[in-house]
Amino acid sequence: MSRVPPLTLSQETTLAWLLALRTAMRSGEILGLTRADVDLAARVVRLTKHKTLRYTGRPRFVPVTRQAARLLGLLMAAGRDELFRVADRSRDALFRKALGRLKIKDLHFHDARGEALTRLSRKVDILTLQRISGHIDINQLACYFKESPADIAKRL
Repeated sequence: MSRVPPLTLSQETTLAWLLALRTAMRSGEILGLTRADVDLAARVVRLTKHKTLRYTGRPRFVPVTRQAARLLGLLMAAGRDELFRVADRSRDALFRKALGRLKIKDLHFHDARGEALTRLSRKVDILTLQRISGHIDINQLACYFKESPADIAKRL
């Protein structure tokens, strides 16, 4: 992976997608991040002013993987207060354009959240997953636990 901050809005869109895959954060949450929201030493992102509040009424603190912390470090290396310059509407157009070039059909940016929650469900219990995702209703998370009986037996 490059150690150079993103130079183009397409590169920012790519980094936003990679962050979504690793954090289960929504596009608007990611694109609204500022330096003050990110604590790289603790590997925690604070979502205190984003649309997240519309869903839960409370701020959310998202622990991030080492890979996500590296991506956030790239963005912070750019030296801007706002980590992303790309607006959500532009991000959507750039994402769809990239999918067209790659001939990928029926993939949406928000699908990264579901993929991230599925991956995280293999590492953490459902209550922890609820804290990471910000879901109010824990029952909404059951669909992300896709372990086979053999996988469950290995953990017993």
